[in-house]
Amino acid sequence: MFLIFLFSKDDISSLADKIVLLIQKGDFKNISNYATKEGIIFSIDIYIDSLDPKLSAKKLKFILKDTTKLFFGYESGSGREIYMTFNDFYKKYLNKDYIKGKKSINSLIGKTSVKNNILEYFKNAQFVEYYLEGKEEYDWHSLILVFRGRALLAIIHSSWSP
Repeated sequence: MFLIFLFSKDDISSLADKIVLLIQKGDFKNISNYATKEGIIFSIDIYIDSLDPKLSAKKLKFILKDTTKLFFGYESGSGREIYMTFNDFYKKYLNKDYIKGKKSINSLIGKTSVKNNILEYFKNAQFVEYYLEGKEEYDWHSLILVFRGRALLAIIHSSWSP
């Protein structure tokens, strides 16, 4: 039988803080050190599926310079397909001061109508949410990091959606 060791809340919190600070710096070269051999999944919402971009550690080292447009899913409401470069994704969704947000481990602060399947998709995983309140009730953003042990499985953006 294969057992996965889950880290204490303090350990996973500390690791997540390190990675959030690397994200804020745009330092995906160092983030790549936490990737699994399969890579890290990036998502614009908390419903994860096989269409979400998964980037290898090798690709992450240069990802902000890559001009390839990636498919990031569908806009909430309109259903339009979202294609953008990773750098555009970074600027729009990840480049916020999440380290100052409210932090939650293995539960979500941000409430949205999008189904949360994080723990269904990533078995034996833990996640940390960094929640930034907006100026209005529906103007919030979250960054969610998903881990299995010390390996970073996913970096997820979440925000209010109807």
